[in-house]
Amino acid sequence: MYQQNVMSKPESPQKPLALEILFQQIEDLQDLVNNKEYASFILKESYKTITNAIKKKQPTAQLFNISNLGFIISIQKENYKPCLQNILKCYEEIEDYKTCSQINKLISKL
Repeated sequence: MYQQNVMSKPESPQKPLALEILFQQIEDLQDLVNNKEYASFILKESYKTITNAIKKKQPTAQLFNISNLGFIISIQKENYKPCLQNILKCYEEIEDYKTCSQINKLISKL
């Protein structure tokens, strides 16, 4: 009888979402930070990535790759919960209670 030992390959982290941030003046960056649509987009994408990192039991979630500035934004596992709590506020504001419930369940598992 032939038996093969198969070692499971650890899953690689999800590739971070590539972003490009262009600005002429520092005030342009402040406008971007204050833009509710942009902030909502960032929080929703962060939620997807953190959820995936938790499912795969990864110690780090790479959220964004700001390619034109050469930065990768990532968070450590110990920051998943506070980040999810901030994301929860976003979903509460738009009254997406189904997603709020999912986030709360995820937070309780951490």
